[in-house]
Amino acid sequence: CALPISVATLTATDLCGTPEKVFGLLDDKHCFIATAAFGSPMAPEVQSFRDFRNKFLLRSQLGQKFVQAYYKYSPRYAEMISENETAKFVVRGALWPLLFFARMSVAFGFWTTLLIMAIAMWSFYELYRRLILGRKVRGEL
Repeated sequence: CALPISVATLTATDLCGTPEKVFGLLDDKHCFIATAAFGSPMAPEVQSFRDFRNKFLLRSQLGQKFVQAYYKYSPRYAEMISENETAKFVVRGALWPLLFFARMSVAFGFWTTLLIMAIAMWSFYELYRRLILGRKVRGEL
């Protein structure tokens, strides 16, 4: 609600939301696939995806286009996921890395999280290259 110009004219309506506005906020349940996979629109995982959408995706033109495409195509897939326990399990597994990224982005910022993830992936690759691939080259495996 917009703040009135004069504090002297404040009313209870100016300070409080109407039931329609509150209902509209609670009705924002567009995380179709996450809701299907985690079983509830109120699941903390689903809320984390909503937070990421609101804080990062909706603030850029590319993010808005992604969200529009998601809203257009995902309900059909969400319905299929919600009807199959194996699909729920597989999709939850696929969503966990994205959930981790979304939660870190909300906590630390998108670019900081991207940098941390890039450094972590590079570190794991170097460990793999030195410890695993190095053994194959030396003939130790």
